Amino acid sequence: MTRPIKFSSFVVKVASRCNLNCDYCYMYQHADQTWKNKPKCLSEHHQELFAKRLHEYVAEKDLQRVVIIYHGGEPLLFGVENIIRFTELLRATLSTLHCEVSFGIQTNGTLLKEEHLKKFREHNISVSLSIDGPKEMQDQHRLDLKNRPTFDKVYAAL
Repeated sequence: MTRPIKFSSFVVKVASRCNLNCDYCYMYQHADQTWKNKPKCLSEHHQELFAKRLHEYVAEKDLQRVVIIYHGGEPLLFGVENIIRFTELLRATLSTLHCEVSFGIQTNGTLLKEEHLKKFREHNISVSLSIDGPKEMQDQHRLDLKNRPTFDKVYAAL
């Protein structure tokens, strides 16, 4: 008998926009441009719905550990305070269960500041940076919305 599959990692798109214009982007560089008509950020209502459904799923599957990664677009466009508020909502919602919850954010790093890192550290949210490699490669493919290179900003965040 095979064991049922239990998902324990959740990537949550908190911002549907990005501050970069990567030439290979699967979202913004293709024919389907319907993203332009969608909300820019995850609403409070949908945050609450996600928290409720996650609680139900964790309880149903008796999960001992879950990982939640904030993603985008660029999740820092959602705002650091909003990320922290959402994290606290999820922690509170899952607090009645015996489940360890880990949080992370996947960012391109161009908006990341020292004060953000301090707040993330205080709230136990890990930070991952996206980078395409050496300066030449990053600056060839990952430009900002004004077609300026981004490596130096990302390296400074690193």
